[in-house]
This record gives sequence, C-alpha cells and structure tokens, in this order.
Amino acid sequence: ATGDQTTEDAHDAYTAQIESMRLAERTQERYKTHWRVFDRYVQTERVREAHPEAYENGVFQLSRLSTEMFLRFLSARRLGGEVGGIPDDKGGFLKAVGLKSVGLDKSALVERLRQEGVAKPHDLDARVKEYMRGVAREDSNRRQTGELRSRVGKDEMDFALYRWVASRFLEEGDTFAHLFLLLTWNLLNRAVNTKEMLYGHLLWKEDALVVMLPKSKTNQAGTQRPVAKHVYANPGAPALCPILAFGVHSLLASSAGDRGKVFPGGDQQNRFSKALDRVLLSDEGRSRLAALGLTVADIGTHSVRKGASSYLLSGMAGGGPSVIAVLLRGEWTLGSVSDRYWKHQDAGDQYVGRFAVGLPFREPHFGHLP
Repeated sequence: ATGDQTTEDAHDAYTAQIESMRLAERTQERYKTHWRVFDRYVQTERVREAHPEAYENGVFQLSRLSTEMFLRFLSARRLGGEVGGIPDDKGGFLKAVGLKSVGLDKSALVERLRQEGVAKPHDLDARVKEYMRGVAREDSNRRQTGELRSRVGKDEMDFALYRWVASRFLEEGDTFAHLFLLLTWNLLNRAVNTKEMLYGHLLWKEDALVVMLPKSKTNQAGTQRPVAKHVYANPGAPALCPILAFGVHSLLASSAGDRGKVFPGGDQQNRFSKALDRVLLSDEGRSRLAALGLTVADIGTHSVRKGASSYLLSGMAGGGPSVIAVLLRGEWTLGSVSDRYWKHQDAGDQYVGRFAVGLPFREPHFGHLP
C-alpha cells in the first residue's frame, strides 16, 4: 500500500507540474505579482468595511468575491496613490497603472480562480470588458490632451542609435552585451528568446550562421517547424558583425556548462538591460537620445526588436525586403489565412538577413562572404 501511495503521489505531482506548464514561466511570475497586489488591497481596512460579506473571521474568502468588489479594485489600481489606497513596500501607496496592467489584473484573477477551483461571478467577464473599453477611451482622451505620452510602450531603437550602442559595447570590451544586442537585432528576437539560445540551436550553412529557435511567443508549445534565420557577417563594419561578436565572446566567456546556453548564468535579459541603461545614461547617450526627443526611460530591450523591424520595413534599408519575409523572420502571426498560405522560405530570409546586418544595398559588398 505504501508503494502504491508513493506511485500515486508521483503521478499527482507530475500532473500538477504539467498543468502549471500551460502558462509560460514569465506569465506565471507576472500573475503572482498581480495576486500580491490584490491581496494587499483586500487586507486594507477600508475594503473590509466596504465588503464585510467577503470575509470570514477576518480572512478574505475568494469564493465570496463579487464583480462589484473587483471593479473597485481595478479603479483603485487606476487611481493610484492615496486615493487608490493600495499600500506598497515603502510605507506609501502604489502608483496609478495603465490599460495593460489592468488587463493583467483581470487575467491573473481568472487564473487564480481556476487554480483554486472557484467559479467566476456570472457577470465578471461582461462587466470587466465594458470597464476596459472605458479605460481605453479615457487613456486615448488623455493622450489627445497631452496628459499621457502619445506612444504606448518603449520606442524603437533606430539604426544610428543601434550602431552607436554596438560600438560602445565593443569599445568597453563588454562582449556579452555586444553579442546579445547584435543577435537580438539580426534575429528580430524578443530578448527572452535571445537569452534562452543554445549552441544546439545553431548551425553553419554555406555562408550564413543559421539559428533555429524551437519556441517563440507565437509557438509556445513548439509544435510548429522552427524558422531558420540566416545571420551574416559584415566585414566592413566590425561593430555590427554578429559573426565576429560570436567569435570574440566565445573565446573570452566562461565555458557553456549551463545546458549549452550561449549566455549561461542567471537572468541574462536583465543583465543586458542594465548594460544598455549604462551606455544610454552616459553623457553622449543622453545627448543622442535628446536629439531624437527621447529619454533613457523610452528605450528598453524590446526597443531593439522594434528598431530592427522598423529599419527593415521603412525604406531606410535601401528598398528593403518584403513585408511578409520580415514578419515571418520576426515570427509575428499573420492571421489564420495568411499563416496557412504564406510560409517561410530560405531565399526570402537570406535577403532579410543581409539587410539586417547592415550590408550596403546596391553595392557588391551586399554579397560579402564571412
């Protein structure tokens, strides 16, 4: 009986592990952050007084959550500060949040209800949907009046800024940040995909380094065929040459003992983010950003992916590759019909790869060998 029980326990543990993997690890961490905010909200005295029916012996009961109570929580998040009344870790109050955070609050709640086996209030989805529409309209009006930034999220890193940052990393001898930047740009990667690259994802084919990542945001389960992304050398611009950067980094970095990772260690995405901030916070970095009407806060790791795609599609690349080839390389979804009929082809991706690395179009150098 003991052996049978041990086996059943192992089965239960594995079942729980598999069920938890339906969400990406990063998404799970985000949800936990939003759960902590909600827990702080329901522990405040004003909420206890406003919703005594949701507590038993002073402890909040998730099964007694009403839609009205959750909408008040979202409003507290929107208002922020003392009016919002949600305490932070420093004795103050959490700041007001935007549309994206409010949406994550709702998604996190739904996941928490699912995990704890609690049914959603019957009108939760419909009322939160209407609430979100109102939030979107309010934010749009505030952007129109200049109260909020006209653009949402981080700005793109243009080619000139990218080239300067790459040069600074190279001058400083930061081979990690230099390679991380060049791979993220050339592959049109999200930084999270760059940090998870393995040497097993790489192969050399003719005159290109081919990178095949089995997982992406639009292919979370890894059921689709990986996109073969061709990366080229740029002998005329050493600071922009990912092949050179790879060689230098491989010679100087510690051995790849962490499951064959290109960037072994802890949170390498955060490490790159700090390196990027360090360069942009320099006097020259601030000056270059100011000339673009930007500040350091406007540029982040995702700015690299945005900048590379904008560069390839804006005509700045000297005509540039097709929109479809760029979207396929960046692994953006094209819609059900387009995804079914527009498939990745090596020729199109090779063309994108030569543009992305900064080779001069309409010159013989465009066909440079490594």
